[in-house]
Amino acid sequence: LEITVNDIHEVSILNVELAESVASITVHFHTAQTRIARDEHGEVMDDSDTEPREFIDIWTFERDLTLADPNWKLAETESADDEI
Repeated sequence: LEITVNDIHEVSILNVELAESVASITVHFHTAQTRIARDEHGEVMDDSDTEPREFIDIWTFERDLTLADPNWKLAETESADDEI
């Protein structure tokens, strides 16, 4: 599966939490994406799916604030509505 993000329409923070030493932030992404499925030979499996479509994804990132590692980890993803 090849996914190309063609445009980012909106990014917004939905929630921020701190539970003991773990901070989490939930972010809403509204994007236009092209998703193309290819077979083992690189051929497009369904050429009707080559046009950009709009998606809303919700991603939650977490970080343990007691660790020296400054990186946030992707903890959860979901689609608000698989497609708009």
